[in-house]
Amino acid sequence: MHTISAHELPIVLQDGEFELRMREEGDMIVNYVKMPAGANFAEPFSHLDGGRCQCPHYGYVLKGRIYTDSEAGRQTYNAGDVFY
Repeated sequence: MHTISAHELPIVLQDGEFELRMREEGDMIVNYVKMPAGANFAEPFSHLDGGRCQCPHYGYVLKGRIYTDSEAGRQTYNAGDVFY
């Protein structure tokens, strides 16, 4: 396994403070996402089954806090937390 710097990943979407960097790495896709406080993805995901992305996501919160909504309910992740 090797280390990937966020700055090595190409920017695939940028809009104001939102930035998505991504590339395929073996059999997975590696992302780095920077989003502004209060970002809400309910509307963009509303057309998906149950209004949620069905793909598994693993991540690490570098700064701030994020909330995810799933069938299990709302989860809160703070800086330093790993999530699935």
